[in-house]
This record gives sequence, C-alpha cells and structure tokens, in this order.
Amino acid sequence: MTLGHTIGDRLLKQAADRLSGALFGDQMLSRIGEDEFIVLLDRPPACSLEPESGDSARLADRLLGALAEPFDVDGHRLLLSASIGVSLYPEHGEQLDELQDRADRAMYVAKAQGRGCHVVFSSEVARREMVVQQIARDLHNALAHEQIRLNFQPLIDRHGILTGFEALLRWRHPNYGDIPPADFIPMAERSGQILELGRWALAEACRDCVSWNGGGLDLYIAVNVSAVQFEQEDFPETVRQVLEETGLDPSLLTLEITETVLIRNIERARRHLSAIRRRGVRIALDDFGTGYSSLSYLTNLPTDIIKLDRSFLNREFGNADAVIESVIEMAHRIGLRVVAEGVETEKQSEHMKGLHCDQMQGFYFSPPVSFEDACAMIGAPACRIAVQEYALEHGAVPGD
Repeated sequence: MTLGHTIGDRLLKQAADRLSGALFGDQMLSRIGEDEFIVLLDRPPACSLEPESGDSARLADRLLGALAEPFDVDGHRLLLSASIGVSLYPEHGEQLDELQDRADRAMYVAKAQGRGCHVVFSSEVARREMVVQQIARDLHNALAHEQIRLNFQPLIDRHGILTGFEALLRWRHPNYGDIPPADFIPMAERSGQILELGRWALAEACRDCVSWNGGGLDLYIAVNVSAVQFEQEDFPETVRQVLEETGLDPSLLTLEITETVLIRNIERARRHLSAIRRRGVRIALDDFGTGYSSLSYLTNLPTDIIKLDRSFLNREFGNADAVIESVIEMAHRIGLRVVAEGVETEKQSEHMKGLHCDQMQGFYFSPPVSFEDACAMIGAPACRIAVQEYALEHGAVPGD
C-alpha cells in the first residue's frame, strides 16, 4: 500500500483486534492470508440451520459491524470493508479443509453481491459456480455476438443540472439474461478479455459522447478502467488512439480508476496519469473510501475528481457526517472535485448539496439506461421524476 508496509501491518493488527473483540470465549480467530481471517465457533446440535436466525448470521453481523467505523493509524483515517462466507459442520463437510473451501466459495459469492454482506454455503452456491463456469466460457464470444452493450447513468451537479454520464458495461446472455458486471468483469480480467472489452467500451462511449455534443453541448463521459487495462505499458497510447479515432474533445473524457489500482505501483500510476492528463483527459479516483483511503497521497498523484463510494452515505457510525464533510473540504483545498455515488433518496441528495458536494449520481436521479433513453434525458426539464418512473416500470434495482 502507498502508506507503507508498517502502516499496513498496523491496520491489519487493529482489524484483528476488532474482530477478536467481536468474538465470545469459545470462538477462535486465525489469519490465513494477507487480508483473510477465519473464525471457528462451536455449534450446538440444536442450533438453528436457518442462516438468518442462526449463530453464524449473528456472528457475521458482529464482525461486519466491528469493521464499520474508520481506523486511525498513525494519524491516517482509513476505511475497510469485508465479505464473509460461512460453512456449517457437518452439512457442508466433515474435514476442516472441506469446510474452509466451502466457506471460501461462499465468500466469493458474497463479494459478487456487494460489500459488507455474508453468504452461507449451499447447493445453490455450488450450482451457481457451475453456471459461472459456463458463463466464463461464453464470454469469449459475447462481444462478437453483440451481446455486450453500454448503459449510461447521469451525473447531476448540486444545482440539478445534467453534466454528463458514466458509461457502464452490460452483458445480456442469451440463456441466463443480464449478467451482473460484478460477475463478468472479474472473469474478463482473469482471462485477459478485459483488454478487448475495455477498448471497445472506451471507443463506444467516446463516439456516443460526440453524438450528444453535436448541438454545441459540453456533456462529458466517464469510463471505468480496469486494473489489467491500466497496468498495460501502452495504455496512455490506447487512450490517444481512441480519442483520435472518435474525434472526442479530450476535456470531455473522464477515466475512472480505483485507488487500489493506483497504489499497486505508484511510479507507473504517476507516469500513466501524467501522460493522459497532458492530453486534457480528466482522472477520477473511483470508489474512494473502500480501501486504504487517505487524502495524503492524492497530492502525489495527478487526479481531478474523487468519487465517494456509496458506502459513505450508508455508514451508521456516529461521526459519519463529519467524515464526509472533512473529505469534501480537504479535496476542495487541494483542487479536486467530489462526486457522491449511490444517492438514492431526496434526503441524501439535499445532504450532499449542503456539504457542497460537486456532483451526484444514483437511483434518486436515474438508474443506468440505454443510449436512446440517455438521449431523451438531455434537455428534459423534469428529468428526475420521469426517470424514477422508468426505474419502477423496468424493475430497476437500487445500488447499481
């Protein structure tokens, strides 16, 4: 991590202390990987097998709650999130390695469902794994078969004005329907297909942005960049080529990169970001607040925007507002703009406005929509109400 191994070790120790504090005397905690822990607990024979009412669910909630508040490590305010997989003896195995394997598989399902949740291993989890393997094979031809498309989620400033869209990859499988990006993006990264998908998405989003701005508008497009893409030595050249091919004004393109990608190799990150920004492209630090978040290293990286992760708006600790306010204030002091993700209620929207957040996106304004529906939003005077009706009509799920 950017703050050094010493800070990382101290953070892990604090996390372990909190997890230990959430356990009872007959429960054992052990660290089994760089950032993975396993908990063993005795389960009485009469214990309920229902995941939502059994001891495992209550323990999982305690463990997640223990990590919810910020960590203070040598003056750095850091935030962590976790996913938990659960296996039960003897239903899921009689040997420790079997139980650990099934808990691990359930944990990956929990990760795919979003941060801060737990999943109990089941036959459904195993069945889902088989489906995932089939889907991974089908992904190889998805782009050629025109199953991949872009959806667009609007970005709204604090005055209620549409300023641009974030482009989001979507895959409609012919047999399984819409495959969540949280499922197929990691598959594409592992197989290397993300390079082809990522370049296609970047070019398609730029072309769409050019078409929106044909009438003299200045709507910008934000495009996510995967770790595999960013780590390619020729990534800045790829961006240059796409801008040249599509004719998009570079100032209308924002590349969104997560902080965990940047801190893998700070020197490469600084080199790539500097080359890209010299062309006029803006850089957004995505999902800020989900990893080893610290504004201290932002002064050393050429970025323009911080995107507050939706978890900031949903944290329940007592000083959550003070944390959000301090992040926004510090970002503004070093010349960064702030976008709040996951705004889903009027109360959240008004709160972000009161904290001088520059832009917002979320289901309160609109779910991700097709290119045609995005075109219809541009210039619409009552965009939010109409879009809310769209979300209800199409059964959209908050939290995209």
